[in-house]
Amino acid sequence: MNGEARGEEVEVEISVYNDVWMDNGLENLYKILKDVNDVKVELEKNHLRFYSLDRTQFLDSLKRTIIEKMNRVIFVKRINERTGEVKNVKKDYILSQYGKKIDGKNVLKEKIYSETENRLREIFDSTNVGNKTCMICGKYYSKNVDKLKQSVYPLVTKIRSLSGIRTKGILKDYNDALCPFCYLVGSLEWTDENIIFRSFLGGGERRYSIVILPLMSNLAELHRFKDLYLPMVRDNVQDLFSNIRTHAGYIEGESTILLYFYENFFKDVWFHEEVPKDLLEFSGVKKEICKEWVVMKVPSGAVKNIKYTKLKISDNALRTIFELTKNNKLIYSGFISKIFFRFEKRNLEREREISQEIKEGISGAFLNNDLSRFASYLLPRKDGYVAVPTEAENVLNKLIHIWKWYKMGMSEEELKGLKNVAKIVAEVAEEGHISILYKLDKARNPDEFLSGLRELGKRIIGLKEEKRRKIYPPSLENLVEILEMNKENNERFEDIKNVLVIFSCVELSQIKYLKTGGKENEQKH
Repeated sequence: MNGEARGEEVEVEISVYNDVWMDNGLENLYKILKDVNDVKVELEKNHLRFYSLDRTQFLDSLKRTIIEKMNRVIFVKRINERTGEVKNVKKDYILSQYGKKIDGKNVLKEKIYSETENRLREIFDSTNVGNKTCMICGKYYSKNVDKLKQSVYPLVTKIRSLSGIRTKGILKDYNDALCPFCYLVGSLEWTDENIIFRSFLGGGERRYSIVILPLMSNLAELHRFKDLYLPMVRDNVQDLFSNIRTHAGYIEGESTILLYFYENFFKDVWFHEEVPKDLLEFSGVKKEICKEWVVMKVPSGAVKNIKYTKLKISDNALRTIFELTKNNKLIYSGFISKIFFRFEKRNLEREREISQEIKEGISGAFLNNDLSRFASYLLPRKDGYVAVPTEAENVLNKLIHIWKWYKMGMSEEELKGLKNVAKIVAEVAEEGHISILYKLDKARNPDEFLSGLRELGKRIIGLKEEKRRKIYPPSLENLVEILEMNKENNERFEDIKNVLVIFSCVELSQIKYLKTGGKENEQKH
């Protein structure tokens, strides 16, 4: 990074950080500068560069742009229904405290927002190279404008005052070592409309926000991707709880949010208008889409110890979403959102909690290409089961076919046979032998799985005549033969086992659901 102010000129170049917060901040600063008068700005793979001949007009226009973005992105307008008074309330994930109100209006304590003109002047008066080393970018600079703190860079451990970082360990001697332009980039990232967020503002421990940021090291590609999905989040910019939501309401966790995000990215952005033929194939979209994300969990309250994780979405999962959406099959909207947990003795509040856990778990397992964990979330639990309506089953069948079946090199006839075996498992399990299903799921190798299938075969004899008419026992024999011939192919064994468990859970849920007189989609979960 370097910057130089010569008289009335401003010329600044800031290099890529290879840090998720700062690189998104650099891309956001580029968008801010594009709305500023009297500046030439360019964003390339490894740097942001901007230049202005008129420093005074540049800073004045930059100030107005920052304030406009603050009021539109950071603050949400809330109307008091009793008094009609309009309040500006900051979103819960914003790590900057309120300052002292001005003319009865909320303001942020951070000076880039509360004293914008003076803070910008300080920054652009401090561009000379000096003997201080910035702990964020590693460049030499001459003068501080502020300390390192969470309102500038959230991925640090907080002290109660929310004014800085903990002064211990490696950070003890460096919490003041923050150059002016890293302060500018980090503190303005809160005005980024492309931050995906979900805030939970209920009681007890459920008071936190999830912040999701794309992780891409090429600044130009990062901007191109964020520019593509901006229309998806812009409409909800004034929502206090989330900028990603369905027609039915809010989504609960990061995995379900990302799954819904990808589904709608393909549906509403990628396939929305005519695109070149090569982009209708997954190889085309792979070049444009982000596959790695950082998820920050931001607690509400005074102490803000941030937890963050990296999520890398598998190519196979992305390709499956792409193909499903292209065929108008929506994995979140048509499957995940439709399933729900149901106790045989109803408990609606607990059912809703378990349903959300299952939806989040299944979404995460799919995005990580983990078929075994995906199947485990569909298994019955004590005194309850996962209900899978017919609409959801249709999408699930297509999902399994695209996601796994075609890679297994097995025929449609063999898939049909596996579904027939799943019906046998479900009928036997419903007759009081649910342990058969769990035994198949827990099989660690082909021999254990074959043992479970042979036990299943013995249980067919005990089925009532009307149930025996619903099943096709030869399918079980055919499956045993296929597994015997492929005992050395562990990957195929795992896929067959997990697909059978999934289909068996669906069949069992439908038997139970009809038995209790349930109606599909009887309630929203």
